[in-house]
Amino acid sequence: MIRFSNNRYNRLHFIFRKHRLAFIVVAALLTMLVLMFAMRILYAESTPYSEYTVYEEEGVYDLSGGLNDDTIVVLPPGPLYYPNILLTPDTLISATADHIETSDILRKDYLSQHFLLTFPKDDHSVYVLTFSVSGRHALRAYVNGTLVGETGTVGTNLSETEVWENTLVCYATPNQGTMDILLNSAQFFHFKHGASLATLTVHKASSAFRADPFSKVEGLLIIGSLLFAALILFFVFFLNPVARETLYFALACLAMVLREYLQSQVWADYDSLSGRTSFMLEYMSLALLTIFLTLYLKQKLTDRLHLFIAKVAIAGSFLYIICLLFTDTLFYTSILIYYQVLLVSCIVIGVSNLFWHMRKPNGEQSM
Repeated sequence: MIRFSNNRYNRLHFIFRKHRLAFIVVAALLTMLVLMFAMRILYAESTPYSEYTVYEEEGVYDLSGGLNDDTIVVLPPGPLYYPNILLTPDTLISATADHIETSDILRKDYLSQHFLLTFPKDDHSVYVLTFSVSGRHALRAYVNGTLVGETGTVGTNLSETEVWENTLVCYATPNQGTMDILLNSAQFFHFKHGASLATLTVHKASSAFRADPFSKVEGLLIIGSLLFAALILFFVFFLNPVARETLYFALACLAMVLREYLQSQVWADYDSLSGRTSFMLEYMSLALLTIFLTLYLKQKLTDRLHLFIAKVAIAGSFLYIICLLFTDTLFYTSILIYYQVLLVSCIVIGVSNLFWHMRKPNGEQSM
């Protein structure tokens, strides 16, 4: 049996009392991680499946061998695509495609992709088609000449385009063993890159697959955990209003809730935000998180250099928020790199200064 001396007990009690906020935060994060891990196990057990990749050969994705109910097929983009043109099934025949190698050279704010899939001749199953791109896009899909799905508003300029999710899910049935798919994509909001090429995932519309993407379920779990942590921290702050660091960390949790809410795209299920607004708020959540975390650290570090760095980081974040509110997307995405450089510089200088002072600890630190 292990016995603690009074001195050791008092020391542990002093450490816990001094760093009680850190213990609360760590406990909240561990709870969140355990819940996420449990959710992943339950999800994996409830949706067993096999996944494989099929590449385009001579313009065709060959699925003529058939798909089982528990099989997912991933179809990467083919070698050809149609940059800066929004095709329809009627105009596809006369269009000239470009090679995918030009996609990194040529900026394309909107584009079209063509997927030609072959199935068994007697296959009349309903398939789930999931188009996935990098970042929010406006997407529109045709199958065998019929519009089957759209997310956002696809346009040929910024004012006409309304970005939405980074996935488009629709349903279709092969026609005489063929599924002729045309996808339109548009994304004008980022100054570095426009629309991305989509990857297509195909599986049968079976009960073995969940209707909601796991990223949204996981997002809801993270949001709930962060809200729970924020409520605990707010309760601690109201018990001891003098300890402002508790308030600042609770607000940081709320900023993380906003970011997760936007990145997991839970909002898209309820049409509560426009794509333009959600795009702006995702960037704002980073600036808000920086401000609240800096205010929290400012309560812990009273060194003159650290206080100056904190003021610089907070001022830079406020300036970036003003840009988010009063400038267009192309401008605030173009200056993001300068804001990131400012934050990284503040972190490097602050951490270096902290380690420098740790080389000469004061009396309390050397206990």
